[in-house]
Amino acid sequence: MTTHLGLQRILLPSAQVSSLTTGSITLPSARGAYEEGYFESIARTTISTATNEINFSNIPQTYRHLQIRGIVRYDNNGISQLSTFQFNSDTGSNYSYHILRGEGHSGGVSSSGAASQTALIYPHATGNQAASGTFGAFIIDIFDYVNSNKYTTTRQFNGFVTNGGAEEQLHLSSGLWMNTAAITSIRFFCTGQNFDTHTTFALYGIKGI
Repeated sequence: MTTHLGLQRILLPSAQVSSLTTGSITLPSARGAYEEGYFESIARTTISTATNEINFSNIPQTYRHLQIRGIVRYDNNGISQLSTFQFNSDTGSNYSYHILRGEGHSGGVSSSGAASQTALIYPHATGNQAASGTFGAFIIDIFDYVNSNKYTTTRQFNGFVTNGGAEEQLHLSSGLWMNTAAITSIRFFCTGQNFDTHTTFALYGIKGI
């Protein structure tokens, strides 16, 4: 374990996960033979102290696609909040996204999108006005992340229910990173809030699909 400027890093054989405060990593128990198309765990972090940033770095280049799964809660006031993510520390206006949102408590459906953004939006999860222990769940797919002949596209699915159904949201979204570089790192970060304790992110590689 090495620490630089207050940034705790936990080194893995092939990947690294870090937060601005602390976290924990669980490695897969075995890396034996598997069939094409199976998921393989790369890294996992669970937040033990609120932090506004989570990073996956040194991502192996041996998979076809990546998937990130997790549960998220923010410490900001509000029932629901959101955060953003970037690839390879790229802060340029190279990102575009589109979001479809359904609200179970009101029956409303809405959409939004934007181009020339400096990050992709991670859709809403619960804030600290939601009932204690309530989290949003998400899955993010990152397609062809080592293919240098095309831009990188993402697909996201997430949702949450708060306070006995006072607010229910389901989001489907897509993203575009207008860069042909292979993805070696992913940064999730918040502005004006933190990822709350017990927030968990898990990174998987997908072979052969």
